[in-house]
Amino acid sequence: MNERIRYNLIDTLRGIAFISMAIYHGVWDMVYIFGKDWDWYGLAYSRIWQQSICIGFIFISGFCFLMGRSGVKRGVAVLLCGAVVSLFTNIFMPENKIYFGVLVCIGSCMVVAYLLREYIVKINCYVGICISLALFVLFKNVDKGYIMGIRLPYFLYRGVVMAYVGFPENMYRGVDYFSLVPWVFLFFTGIFSYIAFEKRDLLKYTIRGIRPLSFIGRHTLALYMIHQPVIYCLLWLIYR
Repeated sequence: MNERIRYNLIDTLRGIAFISMAIYHGVWDMVYIFGKDWDWYGLAYSRIWQQSICIGFIFISGFCFLMGRSGVKRGVAVLLCGAVVSLFTNIFMPENKIYFGVLVCIGSCMVVAYLLREYIVKINCYVGICISLALFVLFKNVDKGYIMGIRLPYFLYRGVVMAYVGFPENMYRGVDYFSLVPWVFLFFTGIFSYIAFEKRDLLKYTIRGIRPLSFIGRHTLALYMIHQPVIYCLLWLIYR
């Protein structure tokens, strides 16, 4: 693939996901830190909002994975950023600490995909999409202790390694828990979707985007690292 081509529509979609996430985190801060009594935020659709953001980010990250050549380096960088977020929250926000946040999840997915990339490209992309998506749905509630209504053995839910994989004890959940399983399957769905787009010559339709949103999408990682402190400071200035 020609790396000089920038698929701005993908950046635009990622920029939209980032803005949605920033608003979500701003609302979270106002409710849980600044004490706003917004009952609607605790209802089911706030969960749907949060999940839609993460589904978008992880799917797009998978879609973009084969576009670059330094997948493992990028994955390690994202993992390290996730570790910084975890360290920060454990020190300064212990009541809202994060062990395995979305950056740790995405970085881990990148590393796994890099290790399996030679096998991934040999799989029929449409079969890959169907299997990956089915596995994502199948394992979606594995962190809650069951698969398709079947209760899993309690011994699986022990220790930090199993929590990282997708079988958490309550102490490892935190406020932003995204384990390798099931999210790696959504990441793979994104990879196979990219292969399908390339096979059908559809990527040419993703070159155009909305410039301000594309700019945000290109710098999502850096913006992610600073957005929460910036939002908190702004809200503190408003409500102090």
